[in-house]
Amino acid sequence: MNKKRLSTEDKIHIVSLFYGSSRDRATRVSQSHIAKMYGKSRAAISKILRAEQVEALLEKTLEDPMEVAVDSDQGQERSSIG
Repeated sequence: MNKKRLSTEDKIHIVSLFYGSSRDRATRVSQSHIAKMYGKSRAAISKILRAEQVEALLEKTLEDPMEVAVDSDQGQERSSIG
């Protein structure tokens, strides 16, 4: 798996893919699919999606929204797996 750390923007995108994709669990983007998109393990994605991690991410984003903007400038493009 990829050893590079995910940016704050990547983590926000992962949360939005999983929780924001659909209220219906049957049509939600799976953790496994997201893991393949980012070159990470499913366990790593699961950790990001834990309630306390999502809460900390939201707090960090609200405290310093410019950090997310800086992370996005340094991020790399992700390809979708179809």
